[in-house]
Amino acid sequence: MFDKKTSVKNRKQTIREVGQQIYELRRQHKMSLEILSHKANVPPILVERWEIGKGFLDIYYLYLIAAAFEKRVVIRFEDIDA
Repeated sequence: MFDKKTSVKNRKQTIREVGQQIYELRRQHKMSLEILSHKANVPPILVERWEIGKGFLDIYYLYLIAAAFEKRVVIRFEDIDA
């Protein structure tokens, strides 16, 4: 059965994890937030909010960021809220 409270908790955790991965990639590549935003053609505020664990994940922007680092995005069905 769908549990909205658990769903929100899982979504927030997923955003935190994705944001942490983006931050680590930026740090490894010595890339500023502004440079990543320009290279991936995404709004800088979006990257900043994800890195602090806020906002909503948008698969299109996530793909653009991953492509900027030449990484793949793998999504499992259980990671998607219904």
